[in-house]
Amino acid sequence: METPSAYHDAQPPAYEILIEGQLDNGWVEWLEGLTITTEAGFTRLHGPLADQAALLGVLKKLHNLGLTLISVTRLTPGTGSAGSGEVRRSKHA
Repeated sequence: METPSAYHDAQPPAYEILIEGQLDNGWVEWLEGLTITTEAGFTRLHGPLADQAALLGVLKKLHNLGLTLISVTRLTPGTGSAGSGEVRRSKHA
């Protein structure tokens, strides 16, 4: 069993958030420093977030902008790819 101090020593979890629409890099600071990549009508935000409160804060900001959330995936540490730690996947009409 891990001790509480082990959680503090670990790197913060990284996430990938896919939204419909395009955001430019001017939003990076407002979106907790996540990397922004655009492709064919979609924007991919990715990078570490301090905790779930930070993740929810980013999701709320995206919602307040009226953007459609496609997916949220927790990335596997050290690989930058999606692992079994997927947090939520949703599609809004």
